[in-house]
Amino acid sequence: MEGETLLDFGCRLKSLIAHAVISALLVLPITWLVYRVWYPDNTAALLGVSFILGLLAVFSIGIWPFLTALVIKSDKKEQRRDHLILWAVQAVFTVITLYVLFMSRVVWVVYTADLFEIIRQKDIVYVEDEPLKAEYRVGMLSPFIWVGASFSDNEAIAQKQRSEDLDGISIARRAEALLPLAEKHRLMQRYAQPLAQLRQYNDDDVLSDVRKQYSKASLWLPVKGFVRDAVVLTDNDFSFFQVVLLNPWEDDKASSENPSAQ
Repeated sequence: MEGETLLDFGCRLKSLIAHAVISALLVLPITWLVYRVWYPDNTAALLGVSFILGLLAVFSIGIWPFLTALVIKSDKKEQRRDHLILWAVQAVFTVITLYVLFMSRVVWVVYTADLFEIIRQKDIVYVEDEPLKAEYRVGMLSPFIWVGASFSDNEAIAQKQRSEDLDGISIARRAEALLPLAEKHRLMQRYAQPLAQLRQYNDDDVLSDVRKQYSKASLWLPVKGFVRDAVVLTDNDFSFFQVVLLNPWEDDKASSENPSAQ
């Protein structure tokens, strides 16, 4: 009886490990795809993507293998059926997660008036019967592109865009409003701040490390995220752009925890 129990435990452990290893081999390329292609350059932190990816990893490497070990049966036919059901459920869960990550991926980082905005695939507002220009299309395996956006030269259209912008449909989301980032250089020149300005919102050691890592950078502009804001480093010629996880203004949470500092 004890031998059968040990054998049963051994089979369960073997199934758990095998399932966990296979799942890990599936999660690794997904992690690379998310952090290197769909959400590169620290944009994942601005959108809170790590939580979704963490859930996928926990279920894939922990929950599903545990359930696989749990349904080990003496009836091999019934066991295969249960395992197939579990793999099917895991596959559906993984596909749904990938779809959510894909539709929420960063396609544009858009400069509007005085800051950059992160635009996801699902945020884009298209004009009916007007295809997106080829230079602003982002392929499934392509990283985001840096672009600008401005209100229309047509006053009637511009009025409508401004009204909707106030209602929450940012001009940065509008496909027809996009233009090359070079056309926003004069505006960026007006609002870009020297890196020393960041000292009032960030730890000196962290800022020093960032400056060493991106020695070419001399100026910065804020970028609005979804779970946090950050900064875009650039140079005097606006030929280099990099999203970094520095605070562009006082952290609201820290401010509320220390009201005497206000």
